Amino acid sequence: MGILDDFDWQEIAMAGSLAEEMADEELERRRLERELDRERDDADDDILPRRGVARRPHRPHRPRGRHSLFLKWASDVSHGRKRPGDPLLGPPRPQRPGERPMGRYTRTEIAGVPVLNAHLVSENFFRVMYLVFISYPDHGIRAVTFDPSGTTVVDGQEVFGTFEPRTRTVTINLLRHLENALRIAAHGNSPFSVGHTVWKSMVAILLHELKHALDTAGAGLPTGDTREEQEAMAEVFEGEIGTALHCRGDLEPPTPQEDPYFGPRALTWLKDAWEEGRWAWAERQLAMLRDGVLIRSDDPAFELRTEKEIHDLSLEGLRTGAVRGKALNDLVTASRAREAEAWEQDERVTAVLESEAARGRRVRIRYAVAEGETADFTVTPRAVVRRDWFVWLHAAGVAAGSPAFLRVDRILEVEPEG
Repeated sequence: MGILDDFDWQEIAMAGSLAEEMADEELERRRLERELDRERDDADDDILPRRGVARRPHRPHRPRGRHSLFLKWASDVSHGRKRPGDPLLGPPRPQRPGERPMGRYTRTEIAGVPVLNAHLVSENFFRVMYLVFISYPDHGIRAVTFDPSGTTVVDGQEVFGTFEPRTRTVTINLLRHLENALRIAAHGNSPFSVGHTVWKSMVAILLHELKHALDTAGAGLPTGDTREEQEAMAEVFEGEIGTALHCRGDLEPPTPQEDPYFGPRALTWLKDAWEEGRWAWAERQLAMLRDGVLIRSDDPAFELRTEKEIHDLSLEGLRTGAVRGKALNDLVTASRAREAEAWEQDERVTAVLESEAARGRRVRIRYAVAEGETADFTVTPRAVVRRDWFVWLHAAGVAAGSPAFLRVDRILEVEPEG
């Protein structure tokens, strides 16, 4: 049983930064760190596979005495039950004039790395961060930031995440991950829950950018000479480490209630989508979130509730050709192919609409209004814009009742008039 078993990962992350605000607890914090360092050296196996010189991660044990007391205090502060200046024992002191009210803190530390907007991500994700950071301590990352507003841009394109080598900062674009997952759900091709889609993309980008950090820190891992080669090696790395985490059962996603940013937004959007169009995919996604199911399919019949189940069954299909494992892999492969076609269709429609908007020509559109219901519109495209998670056509209608905005992924056919 580990030192952190009685505390969630967000709480233990808070402990590092909160300790800096308590001078009288500085000695205890340093003693705790020394104990963890000694246990790291004494560990008899690695948490994650690595290449090159072997390094031993933390293998801490249950805290004793004042260490337990300190972590309990950190838990109280992180949940707003105490302030950083409150005593370890006893009730919180009265609020002083001008002091901010108690509440959850947005800045914390994970394995010594400052994390900004920490309140937006789940404890499950903190746990993954902790495991990979202590397993690859030479990453040299100085900060991780979670961006909820979609401002993470590289070469003029919004990205899922990035590593900035000059500041050694990893930025993860929460909005981009959410938009991507909702668009995949709305296409109706994926057997996975929207929560699973978000989780997998978040873990993948963390591992991907960690590899870039390790490359620039001279950690001794294989890399490439060109940007394309470096990106390819980062994808290999995220696959290898993701597999290791899967095998250990360390990649289980949070429930919607445990996911501060993605959970409520996904649930609200799915409920609105169901009420608007009675879409079958929205009903299916809501049922999966309600039932705690990560993948569900009727033909072939699958209902799996954990990442480890999915991974182990898929691996069995690959290694032995087991019927059920092979069926799962075929299901995922086919759904990915359909999803790729859906994105290509969206891109083709977007290209036509942008071209006709530049020419000022009208187009005829067949549009999916609701489940099993379509409508035809003739409109003049004005612009293609992104808002409310999706790409939309801003159009001027030529008939009464023509909508001003049409969602591109619901445009089934588009044809220039004349």
